[in-house]
Amino acid sequence: PNDKFDYQEEFIIDELTPKLQTLLEQQKNSGAVNGFVNANTALAAVTCNMFDIVNDVMEAQLDASMSKDGFWNKISEVTLLGGIVVNRGHGAGLVGGDDYFQPLQFKAMNKNGEVDMWDQVFGDLKRV
Repeated sequence: PNDKFDYQEEFIIDELTPKLQTLLEQQKNSGAVNGFVNANTALAAVTCNMFDIVNDVMEAQLDASMSKDGFWNKISEVTLLGGIVVNRGHGAGLVGGDDYFQPLQFKAMNKNGEVDMWDQVFGDLKRV
């Protein structure tokens, strides 16, 4: 039956709704009627906001772990590489294309702090 409560889905809805409301207001000011200016804008907005939500949860867990006594005694570095995969042209009636990884974050942390490695590795890519 459909009476099961899905904690993950509820979390996503709770986190995503306010973000999308703000975006919808911005889109309305750009001439959108009943939502976003176009479907691509909507999909990109949801995808980027979902990345932010997941990244916030992951970084909170990592911060909690790094603050524990002895964490850095066993680990010398933690590196985070995050992004989204863009599926290009897959589906019925579509020619298809290679999928594309769009990096959104690349950083390393150690007991002395954090280093943003984006420019060093992806300097020629525009930050989204």
